[in-house]
Amino acid sequence: PIPNPFPGFPQLMNIRGVERWNPGYVVTGSEDGDICLINVRSGETTARMRYNTAAQRGINDIDTCGDFLLLANCSVGADDRNTWLYRISEKGFELVDAVNFKVDEAREQVFNFCIDQAVVGENQYFFAATQEGVVWIGTV
Repeated sequence: PIPNPFPGFPQLMNIRGVERWNPGYVVTGSEDGDICLINVRSGETTARMRYNTAAQRGINDIDTCGDFLLLANCSVGADDRNTWLYRISEKGFELVDAVNFKVDEAREQVFNFCIDQAVVGENQYFFAATQEGVVWIGTV
């Protein structure tokens, strides 16, 4: 698991999101940094991976839309990202892109607290809310 940055507190393992994917499957994201694909019918975890092998913070929120998974976390340092996009298949997760929604470049870390997606017409949009009080909107 990702080390807990808060001394004196137990390891963070909370599941922060459960989202349905294809019929019979859900995706989970947890504070320990893992995303999982679970076959609800069999109860089997069919795929599990760390969203970012260099992560210093866990997952805050996830959202699925079609075969896309968006993940929100806290970025730490200039090389980290706070929003991650994956393509989902029955084999697991494939990283498509990652961005850092951040207004003040001097901040060491910026939390992305929640993420959502919506299809409007032929466009798939994302919505993210960050620690800086900004709602980010764009297309997937």
